[in-house]
Amino acid sequence: MFDMPRFRGAPRAAVRRRKPQAFGAAERVHPSEERRSQQAGLLQRALQADNVLSQVTDAVRFVDCGDNFETVGCPHCGTDVGEWWTLAMEAAHDQQFADLRATTPCCATTVSLNDLVYSWPAGLARYTLEVLNPGVGSLPERVHQRLEQLLGSRMR
Repeated sequence: MFDMPRFRGAPRAAVRRRKPQAFGAAERVHPSEERRSQQAGLLQRALQADNVLSQVTDAVRFVDCGDNFETVGCPHCGTDVGEWWTLAMEAAHDQQFADLRATTPCCATTVSLNDLVYSWPAGLARYTLEVLNPGVGSLPERVHQRLEQLLGSRMR
């Protein structure tokens, strides 16, 4: 069964403050150790963070925004598709996220599950960068662009 993010009202585990989190928007991205180290250093300096964790997994997984997960919308018509999303994610999970295409129930548009409009950044990826205890609240655009340049792909 698909491991769903925690929704409002769900029990919360004790966690370190871990935001923002960035991840490769291309779900199959696997950067070299050198590139991951460069990105982690850049993020740690830019956000004055205690630490930055870099992780590459063998399989594509859903990277959520934890307690901030609220809504999922259709990128074409803006309709909230949260209930359908759960079913679509379970179906994609059953086939190891090999095909992320799904047809939305609202406007019958074929979309990637990565291109849905999440209330906070979320999506499917193999590579994540997680910032622990950032001293700065937002990532400057120039740093975001440099991270994408180092990765060779979009990042969220």
